[in-house]
Amino acid sequence: MTAEQPIVSLIIAVRNEGMNLLTTLESLKVSKTALPYEIIIVDDGSIDSCCEFLYGYRISAPVHYIRTGSIGPAEARNRGAEIARGKVCIFCSGHLYFEDYWMEKLIAPILGRDANCTSPGISRIKDTSGQIGYGQWLHLPEFTTEWIYDLPPSFEAAVMPWQCIAVELESFQSIGGFDREFKEETAIAAEFSLRMGLFGYRCRIEPAVHLLLVERTQFPYVPPVDYRGYHLLRMAVLHFNEERLLKTWEVVGRNEESEGWESEIKKSGAFQARERYKTNRRFDDNWFFDRYNIKF
Repeated sequence: MTAEQPIVSLIIAVRNEGMNLLTTLESLKVSKTALPYEIIIVDDGSIDSCCEFLYGYRISAPVHYIRTGSIGPAEARNRGAEIARGKVCIFCSGHLYFEDYWMEKLIAPILGRDANCTSPGISRIKDTSGQIGYGQWLHLPEFTTEWIYDLPPSFEAAVMPWQCIAVELESFQSIGGFDREFKEETAIAAEFSLRMGLFGYRCRIEPAVHLLLVERTQFPYVPPVDYRGYHLLRMAVLHFNEERLLKTWEVVGRNEESEGWESEIKKSGAFQARERYKTNRRFDDNWFFDRYNIKF
């Protein structure tokens, strides 16, 4: 397999995953596949030595290791995509269990030109109910997400689950990858899903694939502050029409904190990106809100 051009670049960005990365790769190792693929591990400033085992690790696919300095979950995945050689990138969390031929089934709609982006059904290994989440709803202005447990007839969801997103590399590059200025994974996935849709790319859930998500026990991620207001304002600046942008300001309010957010958003070039997106996108935010029944 190592001599073949990979079809899939499996990108796993991690930070303090403990033993989870090892068990994820062990699950990958024993899951069957006929696809040539490569593995790209991006270690974003871990301090728990979760990647040290890679130096002596053996798996049939080539493994590329990148060490970054706490650049954040979005940019870490972007760095992995920069060296990807596969036609399709699959961005995975470092705490998943895989099934046989999951890659083939997940990317089949992409290779068949039926979709540009896909995600599998996902369940939590500790959830005894066995419920499978098929993407997520997006609730605004709260900027929260909720798992969809009844598969939508369209196989589409407002938010592709962050834990596993497969995307055609060309499409990923054309929209500029993940937005590094969003600070949490759920918000990054929500904005990415929105932007893919607005640019006319089709994202769909592939119910034939079911992955198990393992809960992190060491260094569990706890957001230091509530970023939802910042995320809502940034998304509004990038993608919402003027009416919704004004409504967003009504929700977050004018105060010292929100004005600091506005300054940060301006410095990042978001207002210039807004104009580029308006020029290049295929649909507007009304289309997205109507399609996924978002009342905002």
